[in-house]
Amino acid sequence: MRWATLNGELLPTAEEKERQKVGEAQQQVQQAQQRAERAESQLQLAVKNLLQSGMTVEQVANITGLSDSEIAALDI
Repeated sequence: MRWATLNGELLPTAEEKERQKVGEAQQQVQQAQQRAERAESQLQLAVKNLLQSGMTVEQVANITGLSDSEIAALDI
């Protein structure tokens, strides 16, 4: 037996509500991962541009907050 509104629309069951919550949580995680990937890409581009403009690794590290080894690991 399922509950319905006066208009005849079926109300979601507890299982359906839980599946919807899980789906929404998965979507939020995916969006957060995409934002992190974009931020990483932007940081790599900024490091590349700073190095190409003639800055030293130490100067770029000071500006970006990355360590010298992190900048070297970016493989730019």
